[in-house]
Amino acid sequence: MREVFEKFREEYPQFSYKPDHNRSEHFDGKRYIHAFFDTVIDNELYAGKGAGGSDRYLSEDYMFCQWARKIGFTTWLCPWMEVNHVGTYVFNGTLKDLGRLEFAAHGVDEGRPMKEERKISRQERREKERVEKKKQKKLTTPEKT
Repeated sequence: MREVFEKFREEYPQFSYKPDHNRSEHFDGKRYIHAFFDTVIDNELYAGKGAGGSDRYLSEDYMFCQWARKIGFTTWLCPWMEVNHVGTYVFNGTLKDLGRLEFAAHGVDEGRPMKEERKISRQERREKERVEKKKQKKLTTPEKT
């Protein structure tokens, strides 16, 4: 794990900085700190070497994972985990929850059915299920003689 951070620091020196203060009594302002988890706009002008050129805003975790992958490290996702983002409000959820959101990760897609169209499809599916259950019930219910 440590090698990821060491290589990251070596490959992306543009994220090293001198902090104004680190809240310790021995602070002298000479030591550099590396911003491993920073928010960036994904373009070379803004983020320098390592940028992918998508011009997207990358939050800290996305930034770190994308830059780490570019220098040969693999990132993993644990879809069963609940994720929390804590600030002035706590945002939490799971990958399953995210998948249920309208336009969550893909924006507007003209080829994707809109909410109303999906609702109709659900109604049609429910009707088919109801008809199928009726058929099954007829097949499994003994005839009266």
